[in-house]
Amino acid sequence: MKPRLLLAALVATAQLAVLGFMTGQRESVLHYGRSILLRTAPVDPNDPMRGEYARFNYELSSVPRALWRDGLPVRFPPNSYDYRNGRDLRVYAALRVDDAGIAELVSLSDRPPAEGLYLQGRVNNLNGANLSIRYGIEALFLEQGKSQKLEDARRKERPGAPMDAEVAVSASGLAVIKGYQWEPLGIVATFERTPPSPPPTPAAGSRPPPRPQPVITAIKLELKNYGTDDVAIVDLPDGGSFRLVAANTGQEIHYRWVGESRTDGPKPEAVHVLVLKPGESHSTRLDLTRPEWFVVDTRLAPAKQKPQALRDITDMWSASFRVEYSPPSKALVAPLPHAELIRHARLLSRMFNPGTNVD
Repeated sequence: MKPRLLLAALVATAQLAVLGFMTGQRESVLHYGRSILLRTAPVDPNDPMRGEYARFNYELSSVPRALWRDGLPVRFPPNSYDYRNGRDLRVYAALRVDDAGIAELVSLSDRPPAEGLYLQGRVNNLNGANLSIRYGIEALFLEQGKSQKLEDARRKERPGAPMDAEVAVSASGLAVIKGYQWEPLGIVATFERTPPSPPPTPAAGSRPPPRPQPVITAIKLELKNYGTDDVAIVDLPDGGSFRLVAANTGQEIHYRWVGESRTDGPKPEAVHVLVLKPGESHSTRLDLTRPEWFVVDTRLAPAKQKPQALRDITDMWSASFRVEYSPPSKALVAPLPHAELIRHARLLSRMFNPGTNVD
């Protein structure tokens, strides 16, 4: 055999060996790895070049700077615009499992944790104040027609209901996707706005000033049971089961909810526990003009952080939020009726800023 042909044969054999090893490794993780659930949303239901599949975008696919550890803050300094810097860098996402059995991100590092559950990933790019990460579990191939049904279910049949990917994870953080499941409880937000203002009267000989835009003043939140079994929720008075949380937009969020660190909320009682049968829902309205929903500008010194209503903020894109349904802990509700039916998984509404809902 000619040297050139021999070399080509050796390269092909080596490539097949690597592929075989990787396939065997993933099969081992699939059968013997620890099974966890990861929050996700299906996007791009099919690709004509690769066949039909669901592509998943996870909550931990976009990691804000506040969660970076070890060498990552140095590798990606603030105000850095070199989006290719660090591409394909191996990273490790430390996880914890919440009361509902769903794994959530604790931190991201360029070093593997000494202990505990974690995923291996690779950096895609720096996206504003976020690192975009891939974990090798972003696509799940499905039978013909099922990927579109999956997208239709998310948009039409189960609006506001999270979907979880079932993932097998090895001790070294290698992950393999196994399937998916819908969570039974969903949250749908409807926004109330101020009526449009009349156009201002321009001064003689000048151009008219811009018309003030409507702003969001209240949110109606509907919790709905999409499952096949009864589910209980906890609706504390004055919106006590809900929180305003900063949205992960890829840019710095400069406003913080005044109740972010509150620990003296109302104590749950039996009257606050509501059982939703399959298909039933319960609505709550949050009046964002009330002081308990005010926010502060974190760019100011603590002594100057005066609480203000969302409607009074002018730099709207620095004040993006979601509403989180956050029921009391299992320990607090344990003595109450139907405690075993209460779902403790957090739920996040659509993202919004003072002027509009943005997703």
